[in-house]
Amino acid sequence: DTGFISDDLSDADGYFASPPQITISFSRVFEKLIPGITVSWAGEYGEFARDYAVTAYNGGTVVSETSVVDNTSITAPIEIDIVNYDRIVLTVTRWCLPYHRARVGELFVGLKKSYKNADIFDYNNSVRIYPLSEKLPKYEIKFEVSNIDGTYDPDSPEGLTKYLIRRQSVNVRYGMKVNGKPEWISGGKYYLNEWKSPQNGIEATFKARGLLEY
Repeated sequence: DTGFISDDLSDADGYFASPPQITISFSRVFEKLIPGITVSWAGEYGEFARDYAVTAYNGGTVVSETSVVDNTSITAPIEIDIVNYDRIVLTVTRWCLPYHRARVGELFVGLKKSYKNADIFDYNNSVRIYPLSEKLPKYEIKFEVSNIDGTYDPDSPEGLTKYLIRRQSVNVRYGMKVNGKPEWISGGKYYLNEWKSPQNGIEATFKARGLLEY
């Protein structure tokens, strides 16, 4: 819960003499493909890593690696195919500010996508409750997101469609501005059930259901 804070400070240009590393070690080799990792830097301070790298290993063998230069985002989804791995290492080489420690709030294995009002074309939340309790209640959300950039084009080798599987978690929040500041409440946690993304379509449609459906 406390995240990660490096021991060393960056120099006057933001570089580290000994680049801080975070290593995630697994108990076995995982053969299923994951689309990368998502790093949330120091959001409370508005700080982030300028230059960093992600390397995946199978024992002592490098199976995937990528580097990012001149990043300006506090939350960084790093898209890299990782397969047959038992260790993932995040290395920070340069921080956005001089004489600061590197900070990581969260490191999520996989891609964590966030959609806001501007990205969502349509959203519907339905609930079915049976008064006599002869069946379990049913909760479902359906939403359409922008696919203008082809992110979910099924024929695109760089698209995200190949990573979609049932039961991926979908977290919903509802917000309202109060005195100019947004206040949020949880809208529940759902699990992806089906999706549709027409070729060259401008939107992708998803349906997710409550845990009781499974």
